[in-house]
Amino acid sequence: MTIRPAKEGDRDQLAQVKKGLGRNKIDQRLAWQREDKAMWLVAEAESLAKARGFKRIGLAVNPDPRCPAHKLYLKLGYKPTGENKYVDGIYGGVKDWVVNMVKNM
Repeated sequence: MTIRPAKEGDRDQLAQVKKGLGRNKIDQRLAWQREDKAMWLVAEAESLAKARGFKRIGLAVNPDPRCPAHKLYLKLGYKPTGENKYVDGIYGGVKDWVVNMVKNM
């Protein structure tokens, strides 16, 4: 996958896409782009961990299996550890509940 920086004409191109597609298709296309970038970032983190000799990698994610990030990590081979969800932090007075997931390298 190739990630490139934004170019001068990208806004014009997006405007043309918006005219030709409906709003729902644009939202879907942007969601795919976000997922591609997320997959690339995870692959880079995994590559760095593997190069340093780690055999396992883990993360904390929203416990809701319908959450896009949760779905993405499952798709990439991460498995829930089976531990209970816990509060990772409180942001703006809202508790951030997460579960741990791991992947063998």
